[in-house]
Amino acid sequence: LDDDDDDEDDAHGDGFTAAFGAVLRGVFARFDADGDGALCDAELAAFATACNGAPFSDAELDDMRTNLACRDADGALLRDGFMQLYAVQTAA
Repeated sequence: LDDDDDDEDDAHGDGFTAAFGAVLRGVFARFDADGDGALCDAELAAFATACNGAPFSDAELDDMRTNLACRDADGALLRDGFMQLYAVQTAA
């Protein structure tokens, strides 16, 4: 592969190809209904229900707030935290 191929670059340092990172950022934006750059509990519930058929449990939300990038003021999951969430889920 060509080292200059954008699909293979890890331009954001998140371990994803540029194309896949763009897809994940698009998914995040789709569920960030208020456009504030973070997923609140309601937005996370919509995401989890769309992907898994049910919202995250309180224990799962607490785990996210402890281990992923979240906004300090309200615990909303930041875009970097969303990327971390996907990396953790796919590595498991």
